Amino acid sequence: LELTEMSVLLMDNVMCNELPVLFLLFYGFIFSQIKLFVYMHITTSIIWKHRDNAGTVVKVIEWDLEDGSTDIPNAKFKSHATLDKNTGNLNLKYLQLKHSGTYTVEINSKEQRKQFTLTVMEPVCKPHIVKKCVLEDVSGCLLICVGEASSESTVIWKYWDGEKLHEQYPNMRTITVTNSGNPDSHYTCTLKNAVSVETSDPVYLKYLFHGKTAYLGYFINENRGEALTISLCVCTAQSLSLSLCVCLCVSDVRVGLCASIKAAH
Repeated sequence: LELTEMSVLLMDNVMCNELPVLFLLFYGFIFSQIKLFVYMHITTSIIWKHRDNAGTVVKVIEWDLEDGSTDIPNAKFKSHATLDKNTGNLNLKYLQLKHSGTYTVEINSKEQRKQFTLTVMEPVCKPHIVKKCVLEDVSGCLLICVGEASSESTVIWKYWDGEKLHEQYPNMRTITVTNSGNPDSHYTCTLKNAVSVETSDPVYLKYLFHGKTAYLGYFINENRGEALTISLCVCTAQSLSLSLCVCLCVSDVRVGLCASIKAAH
């Protein structure tokens, strides 16, 4: 009777009492006899290593069965690293940016195939929106999302139009908004990275454009044959106004329209 053999290497959690197990899968004819071999290994040493982004490799923690000692030789892992001797798992607490990098483990002086990449990030802070409304441009305002965040963070603007929430302007810190006329319309900005997310308080458009109203005023030159001048003024709560002066000039059958914008104080 001939048996065919296929070997499958399964890398699971690092075990203290055995190395990653080599599973042997046998195929044979029906009614034939088969033996399953389980290879047990005793772990005598475990060493975890860390390679930082610059390529420097240091030992994180080291355990040896002979004397039963556990050592943390590098200062940046003291008070941060512990080893579970039953599973071989490395536990890191109180993470700092310097702990980012790639971790490998040696069992019985043999480096295992698994590698663990860790990226430590600072959580983003809650942002706030700074408003810059230029008096001479009452149709729009600048909104700036202000908040500390790393380069890996993303910026998300959300706009509520009174009925639906929209995500707009991805990764833009500054946007320009216009008055929608809906009192419930508002914007928020969100800072997000892989470990945290924070959203600003909403900014309502009705408060951005509060106090800006429009009225139509006009005057007619009493002298016949002279131009008719119509002034459209937009006044603010600060008693300043923006005037749009439209001059309608009539000459025979031709009509010309000219417009100019000026700030009125």
